[in-house]
Amino acid sequence: MNKKHGFLILLVGMLSVILAACSSKPELEIEAYAIQSMDWVGESLIFKPLEGAREAILARRAAERARPAIFFTPPVKVGGDPINAIEVFTGKQAAVDITSNDLHVMTIDAGVISPINNFRGLWVVDDQWFLEVAHVEENPEDPNAALIIWGEIFADGESLNERHGYDEAFSFQILDGKPFYFFDRGGVTGFSYNGHETEFEYTGIPHYFCCSAGSFNPLPAEKMVAFYALKGEQYYYIELGVFDQ
Repeated sequence: MNKKHGFLILLVGMLSVILAACSSKPELEIEAYAIQSMDWVGESLIFKPLEGAREAILARRAAERARPAIFFTPPVKVGGDPINAIEVFTGKQAAVDITSNDLHVMTIDAGVISPINNFRGLWVVDDQWFLEVAHVEENPEDPNAALIIWGEIFADGESLNERHGYDEAFSFQILDGKPFYFFDRGGVTGFSYNGHETEFEYTGIPHYFCCSAGSFNPLPAEKMVAFYALKGEQYYYIELGVFDQ
């Protein structure tokens, strides 16, 4: 074997490894529609797109949106062991207690009681449990007593916010069988899917609304998530997921 031939074999091998690594990264499709205006009609948020018709946009992925995301009612089973999470209250304060086999695992301080649920959910993916908490803090500098709310997600009891340096992680769901959530880090917004992060240009995703508004953004489904987001001062309606066509 001459040196040139050997070099080509080595190069092909290196490219194969690189392509294999790239192909292992899961890909989600993003379909974004700029919004001209939007308004509440009853309990529904109605938007008018800059291009096209709202009815046609919503009809495109109506079947995917209709398939609900997987939710669990605690306790859940992880490797045969029951994991339970309950929201507890002491005066104005809220916390989430996690137990395994009735033994205390951890308590998460969730801040003050508010109209939203501090405990957002408990999920199981491949013998790993995930939990989301909305931390609610009073803003003493706001005369209108506005609340500061930010999300934190835990994997097997470890804070993903701390592990990855997130300012916030929120809206966890199981998307096509894999863990998915949004994050904000240093003003950069993105999403994590099956452990891989993707940053995008949207500057804000409204979330943690109370009452009937709490169900509209983001809207999780089995293989997708629909949500509204800002890019600069422009709102978009976005559908992100695993689409067949």
